[in-house]
Amino acid sequence: MFSLIPRSFGFLLLLSWWTFSQHAIGGTASGPCQGSEARQFDFWVGEWDVLNKYLQEDGSYAEVGNATARIYPALDGCLIIEHWQGWMRGRPLYGFSMRAWDQEAGHWTLVLNWPAPARPNFGILTGVFTHGRGEFFSRFNNADGREVWQRYSFSDARGDTLRWDAATSEDRQEWRTNWIMEFTRRSPMQRALLNGPSPEEGPNLCPGDEFRSFDFLVGEWYGRPHDGEEAADQVVETFASYPIVRNCALLDFVERSDGSKQLRIRSYIAHTNGWVAYLFDTVQRRFRRLQGKAEGKRIEMEGEDLRVVWIGDDPRKPLREVYAREGEDWVLQSRAVYTPTP
Repeated sequence: MFSLIPRSFGFLLLLSWWTFSQHAIGGTASGPCQGSEARQFDFWVGEWDVLNKYLQEDGSYAEVGNATARIYPALDGCLIIEHWQGWMRGRPLYGFSMRAWDQEAGHWTLVLNWPAPARPNFGILTGVFTHGRGEFFSRFNNADGREVWQRYSFSDARGDTLRWDAATSEDRQEWRTNWIMEFTRRSPMQRALLNGPSPEEGPNLCPGDEFRSFDFLVGEWYGRPHDGEEAADQVVETFASYPIVRNCALLDFVERSDGSKQLRIRSYIAHTNGWVAYLFDTVQRRFRRLQGKAEGKRIEMEGEDLRVVWIGDDPRKPLREVYAREGEDWVLQSRAVYTPTP
C-alpha cells in the first residue's frame, strides 16, 4: 500500500491550487478547441449560487438546499470543469464534472463523479444544444430491470441566471423532472469560491484504504525517460495531482514537452472492486476510459487501446509504463520515472 496524504499537506495544496488555476483556466482566446460548438458552455463559466428543488409526492417542487458551483475552462478551452458543493435534504453533497465537444462524434460528452459517502461512481452523458437548450442523455436499468433514460437539461441562460434539471423516462417521450437547480451568478464583491482541489474543511467521504492506492501521486511531479537502468536528463512531462470530491477522486493536470496537455480523473469504484480513470488530452480531444486494480505496489489500468502501469517500489520515484495495443499484443511505448518538483 502506498503512503497516505500527509495531513500537513493542506497549505502546500492551497498554494499548488492557485498554480493549477493559472495553468488550467486560461487559453480560451486561442487553441485547438475554438469552434462554435466547443464554446457552447461558455455561458456557464463563473461562480454561482445554486437553489435546489426536488419533486414531492404531490407533484410540487420543494426547496431542499443551497449550494455553490465554480465552473472554469481548462486545456486551452477544450474542457469545461465543474466543482459543486452544497446541501440536499440536510446532508452535504459534492460533485465534479468535466465536459468536452467531440468533433468526430458531433456531440458533447459529460463525465461526472458525484459520490455518496464511500460510493463514488462515474456517470457519462452525451447530447447537443438546440436553439439554446442543451439536453444530455444516459440510460440505466432500474431496480426492476427495466431500461430507464436519464436527461440533464440546461435552459433559460440569461447571463446571470440559468436553470438545470434532471428527468427520467422509460420511452423518451414522457419525462418526469425530479430535480431542478436554479443558478444565480455570484457578485464580484462576494468572496471567491475555493470549490475544487483545495484544503477546505469538510468530511472525508472516502476514508477506506482501498481509496488510497494513488495517494502517492498527490503533489507536483516531473517525469524523465527511463531505459530500465537510469533516467535521462530530459523532462518529458510535468503534472500536478489533487484530491477532489472529499478524497473520493484524484485530478491530474499534465503538461508535456511537445506542448500538449492532458487531464486525468481517477476514482476507486467499490462495486467493481477496482479503479476507473478518464483521460482527455488536447491531441485526440476525446475521453478515454481505463480500469484496473492495485496489486501491492503495482497498479495496472487498461482501456480499449491504452494500458498504463504504475510501479511504486520507491513511492518518491515511481515508474510509469505506457503501452499501446497492436493487434492482440500490448507494445511498450514509453517508460518514465517521476520525481517531486523542487
